[in-house]
Amino acid sequence: MIWGCAGLYGVGVSLHIVLRWAMPDSPMPIAFINTFAHLLWMPALVLFPLVVMLRRWQLVIALFLPTVLFIANYGDVFLPRNPVMASPTALTVDVLTYNLLGNNRTPQRIPDVITAIDADIVALQEVSVAFGERIAILEQYPYQAIHSVADNGDDLKQRETMGQAILSRYPIVEDDYWVYDFLPIPLAHQRVVVDVDGARVVVYNVHPTHPGMTGTSFFSTQFRRREVQDLLDRVTSETLPVIMLGDFNLSDLNVEYEQITTVLVDSYREVGQGMGFTFPDFGEVNARDSISFMPNFISDFQLIPLMLRLDYVFHSTGFKAVSARVHHTSGGSDHRPLWVRLALVDL
Repeated sequence: MIWGCAGLYGVGVSLHIVLRWAMPDSPMPIAFINTFAHLLWMPALVLFPLVVMLRRWQLVIALFLPTVLFIANYGDVFLPRNPVMASPTALTVDVLTYNLLGNNRTPQRIPDVITAIDADIVALQEVSVAFGERIAILEQYPYQAIHSVADNGDDLKQRETMGQAILSRYPIVEDDYWVYDFLPIPLAHQRVVVDVDGARVVVYNVHPTHPGMTGTSFFSTQFRRREVQDLLDRVTSETLPVIMLGDFNLSDLNVEYEQITTVLVDSYREVGQGMGFTFPDFGEVNARDSISFMPNFISDFQLIPLMLRLDYVFHSTGFKAVSARVHHTSGGSDHRPLWVRLALVDL
């Protein structure tokens, strides 16, 4: 019975892997499973050596693909990394991306989390009007571009989850905020130009729509893919070094991640240690505040671990990542903050 279940698991996961290769455009069922595929592959790491030792060769074949795929995609993040040192002449900048959760029940904690991390440039998503007022008084950030949003009843295009903000120790010389009209239930994006000690840098603070928010089907990636493509078109037209960070609402096994990493470098994968999960922090937030369709019996504090990497810092080749870490607390949000140090000049 046990080995039968292991065989069914191996065949099912391997079938998904083959379909991922055969259908790169990822229709709905495959795209949905892609988001959690790393979790599906993990049991194979335990089962595969066991069935090899027991010489159950049919199970070895069934479990081979998920084992190899997990190691190929994530093996390096568990290996010791040599520390990256910026040269004395390198200009470094610390950046932070942080989804605040618009209906955060402990908003008073957010300024303390931001202050404790102490980044030079802070990109925030889901900035409600109340959050906008709280972060505006942070004296260590004299330069601010805050686009806070208040809920407007049932208006899906006027919600606090659409608020974006960038706080900076360096002058912000340009600021643009926009929402894509083609989205049924939009979030928002922001672009600023920051003068970092005389070197101008473009920062995109982005928040693509989750496939479950399209209003057209259970899980449709068509709108997110269109958003990501437009963002990349903007990025490739830039002449200055670019940082693109935010809550991307995708995992690193989704097709859109591959789109992004053909243009930009994933800072955490460059220098981070471990899986880098940032979501969901249900130890600090009511699960229903994060995911509205959760059953009513879900309590405030669930023993559900972080399991997805939705928050990223990507950078152009004008930068090199020096260090990256996920912060140890979310401040009452469902997302953990992600901090990255980038060097702007050659190391």
